[in-house]
Amino acid sequence: MNGREFLRLFSDLRSELRRGANKSIATFSLICSLVCSNAQDRAPVTPADCVQIRYLLQDDSLRSPIVMDPTGEHVAYLVKSPNLATNENEIDLYLADRSAHGFSTPALLAHGAAIAQLSWIKDGSEIAFLMKRAGRVEVAAIGIHTGHIETLARLPGDITEYSTSADASVIVAAIDEAKEQQGNFPHLPSDVTHGYRIPYETKYLFSHPQKAIYLVRKMGEGRGQSIVELKIVSPLTGKIVPRLFCVANLRLSVSPDGHRFVITYLEHGSNVPDNWRSSSHVRGILERADAIQITAMIEIGTGMSSIPLATPWPYSVPLWSPDSRRFIEVGEPPIHSQWETREDSVWKSSIQMYSVNVMTGQVERVEEDVADPSAQPLFWRPDGNLILADRHHMISRLSFRGGVWAVQSQFKLPVADACHSSSLASDGTSVVGDCQTPDRGPEIFSYHAEDTAAEDVANLNPQLDRLSLAPTREIHWVTSNGYRASGLLVLPIGFREGVKYPLVVQTYPVHHGEFVCDSGESHDPASAPQPLANAGIMYLLRSRLASSGDKPDSEYYPQGYPGGIGEAEFQMDLADSAVEELIKEGMVEPAEVGIIGFSRSGWYVSFTLAHSKFHYAAATVSDGSQYTLGDYWLLHSESSVDVSDAMYGGPPYGASLDVWLKYSTSFNLHKITTPLLMEAMGYGVPYDNLNSPPLALAKYFEEFTALNRMGRPVDLFYYPEEDHQPDHPQARLASLTRNLDWYRFWLQGKEDDHPISSDQYTKWQDFKTRQLHDLGK
Repeated sequence: MNGREFLRLFSDLRSELRRGANKSIATFSLICSLVCSNAQDRAPVTPADCVQIRYLLQDDSLRSPIVMDPTGEHVAYLVKSPNLATNENEIDLYLADRSAHGFSTPALLAHGAAIAQLSWIKDGSEIAFLMKRAGRVEVAAIGIHTGHIETLARLPGDITEYSTSADASVIVAAIDEAKEQQGNFPHLPSDVTHGYRIPYETKYLFSHPQKAIYLVRKMGEGRGQSIVELKIVSPLTGKIVPRLFCVANLRLSVSPDGHRFVITYLEHGSNVPDNWRSSSHVRGILERADAIQITAMIEIGTGMSSIPLATPWPYSVPLWSPDSRRFIEVGEPPIHSQWETREDSVWKSSIQMYSVNVMTGQVERVEEDVADPSAQPLFWRPDGNLILADRHHMISRLSFRGGVWAVQSQFKLPVADACHSSSLASDGTSVVGDCQTPDRGPEIFSYHAEDTAAEDVANLNPQLDRLSLAPTREIHWVTSNGYRASGLLVLPIGFREGVKYPLVVQTYPVHHGEFVCDSGESHDPASAPQPLANAGIMYLLRSRLASSGDKPDSEYYPQGYPGGIGEAEFQMDLADSAVEELIKEGMVEPAEVGIIGFSRSGWYVSFTLAHSKFHYAAATVSDGSQYTLGDYWLLHSESSVDVSDAMYGGPPYGASLDVWLKYSTSFNLHKITTPLLMEAMGYGVPYDNLNSPPLALAKYFEEFTALNRMGRPVDLFYYPEEDHQPDHPQARLASLTRNLDWYRFWLQGKEDDHPISSDQYTKWQDFKTRQLHDLGK
């Protein structure tokens, strides 16, 4: 079958499905996979292909990038489109209209920078959203019939989040405030002249985002707006909160009638009253974070604040009922409530869903166990019924009768079990959402409970149908202590049973069912499953959902280790036992196994390289240096050293020194002989002064210096403009390409004709020469 015939058949299949053939998205994906398997002229997947995959926009606001208007006639959604040429992520706002014949081809409604946070307003005739206009992010609105864009709210700085009443007459919006400098830095010239004292930071360093909020009110036709900065009175202390800190955002939610709003922010431990501290759960949170997260309700007319739901840690953006009398929120059980029953389960999370009657203060539990914090109510119907979704694609309709929320009806979305949905929306009768599988990119579908099949609304990445995507296989293995683990094995193109392949193990887990070209929507660095599989290297990703049940990993940590070392031993065993199983099955060449770690799992990799009995042929640690002696003195604050003390059962001196000597990577670097690629993210701080390296980079110098000093293969790369998970397309491309080249070089002995840097292979060949000399070969 040639490419033209394939594309014609592919188009015919899509047309047939759009005409209402009795096929679900799952069936469509299966048919496409079968057809694609016969195509002979598809291109191999490259890192650039992975970087340019389009996903629904996921931001820190926790709001869905898909919204359905109350009538169900329109669906709007946001797509993040990486642009390698400009090194920017462009955001597209699409609108699809529903008719008796199904959804129309989505139309591009708006395109630009910083578009986010969709809200239907004015009975569904307009969409409010954030957008950068005239150099500043503002709240804008666009007419879905006219395409006209107008400004709803513009503040002194870029707006990071907002919420609006149903008619857009009341808007509460937030901007970032400049952070206070931490530490006792000099301000007077005499301080510089005479020297100044460096303090030991014993206080908790509050490094969370700091916000200012504004109330924007429409004064009436032709009368303009009133813009006022709000100062929140803490419902815990009765005092004005001087600075609003939050985990990522304030989760602002204005009631439809515009009379009140709720806000979620962090209260410092010193502000938590005794009646809250008497809760063991609150005490446990304060021991680790020295802050609790509360949701306060503010009366817009009076400024009075209260805590309608006394949860010490909420997880969702509150959803208001159409009559503004209730809201729904997901969180830990309210303190001293009938649902907070287990005093011994401080860190066994019990995430539940509650409804709050703001008129009476009555709180009712809606769902007893919300296993996934992303499971949220989709829609509150005018008749009072709630539409909820869970992670198993089950949609429920609940009603409140006799003081109890009860399920009235349910249906299951007709998507593949492996389908991962990051976003869902509803109008009360229909559901729209995205579906992606490990080997199929995101698609948007619509489904009504009375339909026989889901309708295909949009394929976000039609270019994938021209690429040779590697097949995947779910695998299971058992660790040495009996833990049953699950993972996704990405097989090389043309995989044959009985042939041994090189293998790369990724220790950072992935969401079950997420499409993997690189790391999916999260953009974790170093992860390159599809490009490596196209290069003939097998790739293992651990699934977040283990087959040992829903118990956390900590339930299976081996006993008898000091401090928290059991966690590292468990993770090392998890990787080693997977490799051992695949070697036993004859699928893997033992001398050609690599391992990748990112963030906390980067520490797992360093620990494994120093302590494992299995020798890995190559490794990557990306933005994941932890629990080292260098960290201990470099981050000289009580809060940071306490974490290391807890890991090793004490400090690196005195009685606990022996534990550090035995387990810390710092004292076991001489055991690392594996070629190591290190990546450090700069969080916007350049390295332009050799005498003053950024903190985010300096913490890697301990390992980097030691391995260089011993002549071990190690390469360190710094990405100054990237945060923990790189977002700029060119930085993502560089990380993927560099890791692809690294593992092809060390596991296959191959070099790319167009390396990312001119001296790349010269340097790596020198590494290999030194390694062979060190091994006496």
